[in-house]
Amino acid sequence: MSELDQEFDAALLEQLNAKLAEAAKVMAEVNALREKIGLESLIFTQWRREDLHRELRDKFEEEGRKVDSDEIYDKMDEISAFYDTIQTDGLEREIGRAGWSTSSSYC
Repeated sequence: MSELDQEFDAALLEQLNAKLAEAAKVMAEVNALREKIGLESLIFTQWRREDLHRELRDKFEEEGRKVDSDEIYDKMDEISAFYDTIQTDGLEREIGRAGWSTSSSYC
């Protein structure tokens, strides 16, 4: 690799790192907003579904009520519908193109 190629690559690397730093700052802002809304994540993952199911079941038991699966699944559907309003598709697509797996959003 010539000296010119190395300088060009170094300049591109500097730009790349600057953009990644900008993206990290924007994601920190997104996460601050997410926390203000009271969300644990931006996507309703399989793990969050399982945790929520367990939390709702435990709540029924703590209240001395019979576990009502229909009520639990209705609440989960309501929460899932809210998560569907959060538009993460573009972000997930670009993260995937960069080489990171975003498969948890499809679980």
